[in-house]
Amino acid sequence: MSLAFKYLAPDEHGDIEIAGTGVGAYDVFGQRKFCERVEDLVESFPTCSLAAIYEAMAYALEHPDEMEAIDQANMAVQEQVLKEARERIRARLGK
Repeated sequence: MSLAFKYLAPDEHGDIEIAGTGVGAYDVFGQRKFCERVEDLVESFPTCSLAAIYEAMAYALEHPDEMEAIDQANMAVQEQVLKEARERIRARLGK
């Protein structure tokens, strides 16, 4: 069974986003922990309707492995950036 989404579509990298906004399902899912209510996410993502936010949340909850993979990839990038920044600082300090 395939689902049709009203608000979601793959972006140029194949990640699911709220069509035309650049706001990914992962972005909505990740931001949810900082908001008390789903309705508050509309303030975080003003280009998105409440219905689109709910659809993105539903997608994220139905695809936990995908959300985890994105989270792991983001953490790997952050770790690499920190490692490179430390190396540049050490090089400037002559250590």
